[in-house]
Amino acid sequence: DVYKRQVQHKDQVQTLATWQLVAQPLSQDSACIKVPYTNMGASATPLDQSRFQRKLEHAAASWRRLLNKGMRISVPETRINHAYRAWLGFNFINVDERGDGVYRPHDGSGFYEHIYGYSAGLYCIALDMYGYPDEAAQYLESLATFITPEGLFTMNFGLPDTGVLLWAMAEHYQFTQDQPWLRRVAPDMIRMCRYVIRKRSEMIAQQDKDSITYGLIKARPYCDDPVPTYYYVTDATLVVGMEAAANALKDIGSEEVPEIGREAKHYRRDILASMDRAVIEHLGMDVLPLYAETQGMLKKTHY
Repeated sequence: DVYKRQVQHKDQVQTLATWQLVAQPLSQDSACIKVPYTNMGASATPLDQSRFQRKLEHAAASWRRLLNKGMRISVPETRINHAYRAWLGFNFINVDERGDGVYRPHDGSGFYEHIYGYSAGLYCIALDMYGYPDEAAQYLESLATFITPEGLFTMNFGLPDTGVLLWAMAEHYQFTQDQPWLRRVAPDMIRMCRYVIRKRSEMIAQQDKDSITYGLIKARPYCDDPVPTYYYVTDATLVVGMEAAANALKDIGSEEVPEIGREAKHYRRDILASMDRAVIEHLGMDVLPLYAETQGMLKKTHY
């Protein structure tokens, strides 16, 4: 029989290679083919079985080395041990490098292909916790390439992205105590802190000191709700990121630490004061709305 390896691209089906197999009754045969990963429409070439086996063994050994690094889980339930390694494997597959040296962690292959800054930053923290500091550093530096000259980092999620990236960078330093790395990313961290300080100053100039939202930043909260609003998760991540950054940067003697630390202290004070004013009572319970001004999320879910 003649078999064809085909790939579907939009509405067209293209033959990539043709080969012939002759299998005797109750026997088996196989064909091996090399298809370029980055261009599925490119020409494909037959591969002899011994070379395929060498490639397979090389790939398997690479995955074993990667998944055997760092933290190990060994419990009586074998499925748990395997599930952890599978989770690591799937997440490494979900990091793309497109030939430009920039690594793009995303939430899923084939459906969440975009970087979501919030979860990408949390993923880097998880990698540090699991004993993959080299990968965490590489991915954090890649994410930093998307910071605007003004210091804003948002990737398909919202302003919390900036706070989480600050926090993740500071956490990486706390895990590794790698001062040369911290010095390398310090300008990015300082630029993001300055953006938050400047943005908050602009907001305060327009706010009533006795208002519920005094000192908070109005911005896009997260990916599924693009309308700018006051969202405590935004402010909480930003202030925690600034505090963590100041705590890390003091170890390398950064001159920016006093200002960042002072502004973070004032920011935290304003958030807590806002929360005190924003609490409402509903069915005998004290409730803190995530959307301080509009109570939007509570209203959407009928409390």
